[in-house]
Amino acid sequence: MAHEIESNDGLVLADQKAWHGLGTVVQGAPNPYAALRLAGMEWEVMESDSLTGVFNAGQQDERRVVTGDSKMLVRSDDHTLLGVVGKDYVPVQNSTLADLAYALRDAGSDRGVEVESAGTIRGGKRVWMLLRAPSVDMTGRGDEAVPYLFLANGHDGTLALRVQPTGVRVVCSNTFHAAIRTTRSWSHRHTMNIGGKVELLAADIKRWFAAINDGQELARTLAAKQVNRESVRDLWADVLLR
Repeated sequence: MAHEIESNDGLVLADQKAWHGLGTVVQGAPNPYAALRLAGMEWEVMESDSLTGVFNAGQQDERRVVTGDSKMLVRSDDHTLLGVVGKDYVPVQNSTLADLAYALRDAGSDRGVEVESAGTIRGGKRVWMLLRAPSVDMTGRGDEAVPYLFLANGHDGTLALRVQPTGVRVVCSNTFHAAIRTTRSWSHRHTMNIGGKVELLAADIKRWFAAINDGQELARTLAAKQVNRESVRDLWADVLLR
């Protein structure tokens, strides 16, 4: 189905249900670690030491071939296969998304970031956490905006760890990929130095949080600017004559 939420996937949503009617809806946005539990995301990614292929299984000439160049990734809870990856692939656990979310609290702000949605699709091959910062009045006249930050990760070797601002409320595969298509993002591949990259992402998240206030100040400055017929005419003349 379009939502790609399978029987071993989980989803938690703050306040409002999704179009597909699946998932757990809670009153008020949970904190990141509560969201992990409510969305059934507390499992870990387990790595095999090598990859074994069985040929002519059960036959007299059955043969097993082992390679150390690849390995399997499986879920720790039900042991379903997530993907086959190279030996140097380093998984990023689901709990890391919660750790990244808490990086905002380390920024020294008394405004916490809450989870709008969190979940998995494709049997856990894709995982996400959608954060919402406190709404801001962009003009001082009741024009409220809710900033979202999308934290996405893949466990099958085809998606890097990504963090990006978005206006999409992620609740399924369709909205997951709609948010992924946002051009502005920070992403890091699952290589041996991914641990250090996670620290860089935490710093990027702090800058995103600070930029919310900067955007609010700019919007209020523009909203306070008086506009009349002459200023609009001059603006269009300036644009067309460039």
